[in-house]
Amino acid sequence: HKIKQVLAVFEKELAIVCQLSHPNIMRVYGACTEQASSLILVCEYAEKGTLRQLLDASSKKLQLHEQTRIIKQLVFGLSYLHQQKVAHRDFKSLQVLIDERDVCKISDFGLSKSEDLGVNTAVTIAQTEYTPAWSAPEVLNSQG
Repeated sequence: HKIKQVLAVFEKELAIVCQLSHPNIMRVYGACTEQASSLILVCEYAEKGTLRQLLDASSKKLQLHEQTRIIKQLVFGLSYLHQQKVAHRDFKSLQVLIDERDVCKISDFGLSKSEDLGVNTAVTIAQTEYTPAWSAPEVLNSQG
């Protein structure tokens, strides 16, 4: 039963990400679901890792122009998601990947919700992992 539930969530996440096409959203090309124990999304490569890794590796603060570039890209990506009526619901620096051209890509839609598709990838917030420090007040107040 648990494997079927995990597979259903994975398929819902795939339904959401496959409809998205934006320079600041991680592009998903497909998936491998032959074994429920190793479900794999096939996405574009983000050579430079996560935004969290970039922030941790920096011995000093990022320059203002770098901060501005990153923030603009994330705002563009989040704005696109809003236009598509997709709520990420777990947005944090670990979910932002950076490619070889320093383009930030929002990734990991495992807790996302799509109003247009009627898709909600999280069974309930209580059954999923999320990061309270990064959560919107309405998520914390209503539990999802």
